[in-house]
Amino acid sequence: MKKLFSEDYGGLKLKCQIIKEKSDNYGKFIIKNSSDIAKLLEPMQKADKEEFVLVLLNSKNTVIGVNKLYIGNIDNICISPREIVKISLLANARSVIIAHCHCSDDPNPSNEDKETTKKLNEVLTKPNACL
Repeated sequence: MKKLFSEDYGGLKLKCQIIKEKSDNYGKFIIKNSSDIAKLLEPMQKADKEEFVLVLLNSKNTVIGVNKLYIGNIDNICISPREIVKISLLANARSVIIAHCHCSDDPNPSNEDKETTKKLNEVLTKPNACL
């Protein structure tokens, strides 16, 4: 746990800490191309419901976290861009990869997928993160 600051404001103590779990699950897994991300997310291919995953990367494209954020139903998933930005910033990620599976085995993005990606790109680039 890293202590960022601790201040006393008229008897009220304000403390901010970052909690980061240590995980060696990814080792030094570096994303160099789409095949690398496909290998990392291979377990998603067996999902019977739509799943939304956020892969967090450092400045050298090393995976620093993989979060399964949302599970939908057979053909729908609801996500919150705010949560994606929050998790990305708290992890100090330089860039992120978003992925979700289609249970229909059709890998082509829907119009909703394209709109969501566009919206996420807009909100993630504001705090200087990359998609």
